[in-house]
Amino acid sequence: MPDNFWSQFLPAVAAGAAFLTMVVVQVNRYSPPEDRKRAIRATLAFMGPTFVIGLALIAWLLISFG
Repeated sequence: MPDNFWSQFLPAVAAGAAFLTMVVVQVNRYSPPEDRKRAIRATLAFMGPTFVIGLALIAWLLISFG
């Protein structure tokens, strides 16, 4: 593992978490009150795995080409 792995990977995790939080806040804000829970669940069901796959890809790139 490269020496600078964590110094590059942790900011990517923080940025991804901030983006995911921003998306959930926007969905919560602009969804009708009766659909908010369903909209947030649907957003997280899509964005959660996408976030994890993105983190795995970033980790692989940093380890391979770091």
